[in-house]
Amino acid sequence: MRNKKTLFIIGIIVLCLAIGFFVAFFIHSSKDDKKDNNPIEETDNKKEDNDDKKDEVIENIDNNTNEDNKKEEENKQEETKTDSQTKDKPKSTTPSTPKTDNKIRDLKINESGYHTIKGEHGCVTITATDDVVLDFQNAIIKCSNGPGINIESNVKTRLNLNGSNLIEATTNKDLDGAIYSKGDLYISGTGTLKVKSNYDGIVSKKKITFASGTYSIETSDDGIRGKDGVEINNITITIKVTGDGIKTTNDEDNSKGYIKIGSGTFNITSGGDAFDAANYIEINNGTLNIKTGDGYKTKSTNSAKGLKADKKVTINKGTLKFDVADDAIHSNNNVYINAGNITIQTADDAIHGDYNVEVTNGTVNINNCFEGIESHNITIKGGTITIFSTDDGINAVHPELKENDKTGKVLFTGGTTKVLAGGDGIDSNGSIEVKGGTITLESQDRRFQTALDHDTTLKVNGGTLIAISKTIGEDDTGPKESTVPMVVAHIRGGSGYILLGDISYLPYIYDYQVIIIASDELTPGDYQLIYGGNSINLELTNGVLTYGTPQIK
Repeated sequence: MRNKKTLFIIGIIVLCLAIGFFVAFFIHSSKDDKKDNNPIEETDNKKEDNDDKKDEVIENIDNNTNEDNKKEEENKQEETKTDSQTKDKPKSTTPSTPKTDNKIRDLKINESGYHTIKGEHGCVTITATDDVVLDFQNAIIKCSNGPGINIESNVKTRLNLNGSNLIEATTNKDLDGAIYSKGDLYISGTGTLKVKSNYDGIVSKKKITFASGTYSIETSDDGIRGKDGVEINNITITIKVTGDGIKTTNDEDNSKGYIKIGSGTFNITSGGDAFDAANYIEINNGTLNIKTGDGYKTKSTNSAKGLKADKKVTINKGTLKFDVADDAIHSNNNVYINAGNITIQTADDAIHGDYNVEVTNGTVNINNCFEGIESHNITIKGGTITIFSTDDGINAVHPELKENDKTGKVLFTGGTTKVLAGGDGIDSNGSIEVKGGTITLESQDRRFQTALDHDTTLKVNGGTLIAISKTIGEDDTGPKESTVPMVVAHIRGGSGYILLGDISYLPYIYDYQVIIIASDELTPGDYQLIYGGNSINLELTNGVLTYGTPQIK
């Protein structure tokens, strides 16, 4: 029994020790767990993490700062480069910010490409080595010591006009244009350009082309001068100059030195020639209003012609009005009128070509002139021509041999020609030939000027010819040939209507002495020639019938 107690007690003790050991182990384990989750340690850990992140942010900031510094350095270098370029050529011809001193500054462009010019500036100089485009946007350029635009390089320069633009220049005889270029000029746009100069207006050592725009040019010398050529289309231009209006000067190359007008409206007032081409002028369309000198009432002592060209003047179309103090249309060689509506008042010749004048079509009204058409050879193929002249209406004469030459020729193959002359209706130092057309000639002179004056022969092979003279000159008795009925009637004091068969004509003059009628509308037979209240009976054949006795007064 005692042993059982003892064992029981020992068991109880062992159990208590085991429980105590277990409790102690559990408590120790709990303390370790609490230690692992200690807030102070967690804070320390977070602090370490934050420190790591802070280091990363600082590193990024340093990197960004270095990058910004690098970009800033690059920007400074670029600004330095741009400033250096700006000193030589402005990217824009107007400063981005206005100068506080309001001083008008000169501009210099030394690079090719596109440049905008706006606002007010002084002299503009271009030294680029390749093509340049100048975009004018309400620009004002005033230069007191040279061209307003001085293109020193032999490059092609294009001017675009936007808004209202002005160029004023005080130049010298070497650089004598408000716009002066050593290369080709091409000008166009929807805007306007006003040019003023003490010398010339727009000058190029090569070619000038106008494609559009509205222009006003006032100068103390020439308006537009292109050495190699001037081509104009679709513009409106007013030129007031003391020199020539539009001119070219290259007479060494026959393909250059020309003026070509495609279309446009031209109002030109010049002290010299309105158009002066070293080689040729070609008018294809347009409206030209031309005045030179003091107009047709006073003959100019200097060259003040309307259209003047050395080799050739060609008019293909257009409306041309001349009030000129010299020849209206003049060439040292040939003039060709193929169409158009031309009105002329001149103090000298209306149409003059030294060697040939040819009219194919168009309407030509010569209301005042000294001589109407003058050339060595004159051919009228068509059109309607009316001439009022103080001297000869049509004059065929050699430009050098003058009266000593007998090879001049006037030929009609068509058209309608009317002449009222103070001198001869036609004066040919050679022949007159009519193959077609309708020609009426009247001479108002009572001395020795007649409606028909020919040194060799008068031939009529077709068409209708009516010639009325107030006097009988010695040339009226010259040889005449006709393959159609022709009558040469010497009368006294005729006035009023003239009737012969179906042909009727009312002369402007009165007291006429000679009537010449030849026509392919007449056939051989008996006719009555009626003039005023008088009549004579005639028997016509295919040839020349002379009535009455020629007398010289």
